[in-house]
Amino acid sequence: MNFDREIKHAVETARDALSQAEALEEKYKQAKKFTAIFLDECKERDIAKVAIGRKSKSVPATQSWPFGFSGQVFQFVPEAAPKDKDGDSKATRIWRVVDEMGIGGGCGNSNQHALSDEGNNKLIDGVYEFKHGKWIKIIDQP
Repeated sequence: MNFDREIKHAVETARDALSQAEALEEKYKQAKKFTAIFLDECKERDIAKVAIGRKSKSVPATQSWPFGFSGQVFQFVPEAAPKDKDGDSKATRIWRVVDEMGIGGGCGNSNQHALSDEGNNKLIDGVYEFKHGKWIKIIDQP
């Protein structure tokens, strides 16, 4: 066996894996920041729950969605929510957030908007609820 060659290959493979892990960790850190900003914009529009790339019982718009969930954001706005500051209907508030953040990737429906590939890569999938003055990621059944 050529141990020198095998050791060199193992070391190079480990360095490549570490480099990939560090790059992924940085991408995750940036996505956490961007997701927090996105959710704060949702809060400003009285959106109480957001499903990013997920189906959720607590976000009714996801229940009848006939397509895949990756690359989609869904909102839940309570009936008691005040009138939107820009006059957007309750069903289209997520549209304004997505468009203002420059992450739209096509059309939207009531309580839903498609994300661009870039936008999808900037947000962390999950179901989020604004509760007790902060956003929390909830575990929810589809």
